[in-house]
Amino acid sequence: MSQVNKYADRAAYASDTYRLSTLSAVSLIAGDNEIIYDGVNVVVGKDAAATGDCAVYDKTAGAIRFVKGATLSAAQLPESLAPLAVVYARQGDKVLIVSLDNAINGNIQWAGPYEVALSGFDLTAGGTIVLKLGSDPVAAEVSITYTAGATLADVASAINATLKGGTPNYSSADYGGWAATAADNFVVMGSNTYNASRAAIAVVSGCTIRRTPEDINYQTTLTGVLIEGVIEYVRRKNGINSSFAGCNPEKFLQYYSANGTVPKSNVPLGSATIVNQASFETSEFCAELRAAYA
Repeated sequence: MSQVNKYADRAAYASDTYRLSTLSAVSLIAGDNEIIYDGVNVVVGKDAAATGDCAVYDKTAGAIRFVKGATLSAAQLPESLAPLAVVYARQGDKVLIVSLDNAINGNIQWAGPYEVALSGFDLTAGGTIVLKLGSDPVAAEVSITYTAGATLADVASAINATLKGGTPNYSSADYGGWAATAADNFVVMGSNTYNASRAAIAVVSGCTIRRTPEDINYQTTLTGVLIEGVIEYVRRKNGINSSFAGCNPEKFLQYYSANGTVPKSNVPLGSATIVNQASFETSEFCAELRAAYA
């Protein structure tokens, strides 16, 4: 049996402890002329957000809240909740999101690289490791040699020198954007590319590889969290529409500071272009960049 309720305002609705919280309950908020289907578009705070939930801007509260993905119905989403992004991961008290435009089109890189950990090096005697980068038919084996007495930082440097120095250049985004970093007891290999065939990595010999329990490359793989609804852009003050605001700001800054565009000619490059940090400090266009992107 359905339960039909009528309330004068949202406060009365929220205070009704006898209201069903299932799809069989329908409530009318008379003050807002709003119909609420309980069990649909359940709104929670950041502490209860999880992968697959929809980040929305609550125009009434002036804050970002989250609609549980399993309850989301775009057709019944009230106008006061504007869809912004999708939660793709949670790290402790941090909720990582990607804008709807990025999630739907899959044509913009995620802020976090795909990473695996390499270990098992014979640092005392030195040796050679062989990595298989990419998947068939573009897979290739790359050999890296490190000397006796090397540190993990030395191994990472040897890997980077080989990947950047060869043909093709495996450190470029077109061929995987691979880079090695020494961390704790591992050498972490990270890939910044949305080309799935270039983002694969395996060990042929010389070391072992460890992957995360989830082992999902968010730069190449959509995770089934796509939602209904219209893309919400953020309009910059200069009139340019951009969807980058849907990214996790800390990771976004970390990624694009190093991986933003390097100017090839005089600026401006366009209002939607993100320039890497080094170009503001060491390029021949420093003065122009600082003036254009003040």
